[in-house]
Amino acid sequence: MDNNPSLEEIEITHPFQPLDDSKKKRNNKVKSFFLLLLNVILLVLFLLTLGFCTQIVVLHSMYTLFYVVGDSMYPTLNGDATRSDGAEHNGNWGNYDAWGAVDYYTIDFGYMLSHDFLDDLRRFDVVVTHYPDDSESSGSKIKRVVGLPGESLYFDESGDLYVRYPEADEYVLVSQDHLTLRNKEQTAYSQSIRYGNLSTNPVELGEGEYFVVGDNRTASSDSRNVGPIDAKYLEGKAILIAGTCRYDRDVYNHVHDPSINWFSLKPFWAMQYL
Repeated sequence: MDNNPSLEEIEITHPFQPLDDSKKKRNNKVKSFFLLLLNVILLVLFLLTLGFCTQIVVLHSMYTLFYVVGDSMYPTLNGDATRSDGAEHNGNWGNYDAWGAVDYYTIDFGYMLSHDFLDDLRRFDVVVTHYPDDSESSGSKIKRVVGLPGESLYFDESGDLYVRYPEADEYVLVSQDHLTLRNKEQTAYSQSIRYGNLSTNPVELGEGEYFVVGDNRTASSDSRNVGPIDAKYLEGKAILIAGTCRYDRDVYNHVHDPSINWFSLKPFWAMQYL
């Protein structure tokens, strides 16, 4: 008996033989999955780009940009500032000898409300201001409001703030929860050594006058030595810190305008609100 198969019984498999239906369906599912994944990725990238651009447009249309130069509000502001050599400046901005080895600092930048803000200005709000005796080349300062028009105030030996409200007879202790213990304890030291003792000479604020100080009390030039600030010198109420930028000095010690890397702009939910 011949066991060899006939030609009709031999199944010829061609290298380009079409796949069966199950394989076709499986491949189509894989293609569909990767196509969907690609579309999702493109949609996410589009939404992120749109959100980023919208965020910049909204901030620039509603608020005014400001920079935080110096350490008078450390560590509330410029708390994560670094030097070009990678070291943190840790509130030691005043050590200008460090510029000999440093090309630039990273500093905070943010946005302030620069119109119709006085009616909503409250104690401990952060403001951008300049001082009456500033020259035209003097930069803006950023400080915290601790005294409002019509009030009297003083700091005691422990750095505690006492305020007498308009038409009140007694001073009351006002909590300074925004301060670190170190900064609070610096108040008494700095006021007695550098600026005169406010515990024995309370300050009385007139109409439209504000008392502003830096959180980093030993490194801040503020109302303790320049006096109350009239409302006309206030440039705006700081709303948020949006990111960091570079602050440069060249070999001739000239200060350059801070340069912003917009990719350092934080999303709204990650910004530091003041």
